[in-house]
Amino acid sequence: LMQRTLEVMNKVYAVALIDSKHYMKHQTQGNSEEQTWIWKHCQEWVLNSKPIDKSVGYLVKMDCPIVSTRSEKYNMAPSSSLQSIFKSKNSMKKIHELTLK
Repeated sequence: LMQRTLEVMNKVYAVALIDSKHYMKHQTQGNSEEQTWIWKHCQEWVLNSKPIDKSVGYLVKMDCPIVSTRSEKYNMAPSSSLQSIFKSKNSMKKIHELTLK
């Protein structure tokens, strides 16, 4: 994102992170436009026993929304959240297509 900001922001409409250790402020180096883009286009699924897609908050405002994978087992996180990830991706794609019109 930092090396090709405009290219990424124009071509990528959804980013799914699974139990990621990214720290968004470091990734964006404090750039508010990039932080806003991350907030709108990224979502992270984390290990948590809450029902799938239930919000578990966010560490700081510039991080992306964080939701539950419905599993506390690391090796189950991708498979338990896969359907939810594609549902979210499709929603983001529709929003992206509408903004291009």
